[in-house]
Amino acid sequence: RSESLRKRMGSMTRSLDQVTIRTYGLVAIVNGIQTQTAPDDTGGPRSRRSLYTGVWVERDGHWRIVNAQWTYLPEQKPPSGN
Repeated sequence: RSESLRKRMGSMTRSLDQVTIRTYGLVAIVNGIQTQTAPDDTGGPRSRRSLYTGVWVERDGHWRIVNAQWTYLPEQKPPSGN
């Protein structure tokens, strides 16, 4: 099972939309909506959306992430036919 999960994670893609960045001196707070797509157990694509918050600190001229948090959004169901 762990090999299957590792393989799926290797083909995962992520994108970040609706990004806002607020800077406070050497600290930046990044918020957005992340879409993560990876194969499910059958090999088909499965996407999940989550709210993302990241805290970054600038040190020695480089920005480094020091904390990140994701909160999954409810899955959207396709509209039912009438």
